[in-house]
Amino acid sequence: MQMQIFVKTFDGKVLSLDLEPTATIEGLKAKLEAKYGVRADSQNIVYAGKVLENHKTLAENNIKNDSALYLVIRLSGGF
Repeated sequence: MQMQIFVKTFDGKVLSLDLEPTATIEGLKAKLEAKYGVRADSQNIVYAGKVLENHKTLAENNIKNDSALYLVIRLSGGF
């Protein structure tokens, strides 16, 4: 049974995705990359104040239908 989740971006956009509760965070990142062009390896997904681990599923993170997640982009580089 698919559920709809919303991903809020740093620039105020809200992205909508349909996923299974058994989808992993890694799978969510891949879907965001394919649909919106944000590289998966530069993404952090935040829910309930914590960065989610790639190997865990949406259900394991207590993410339910209509949940709002936050996309944080990690910048590479340095001095």
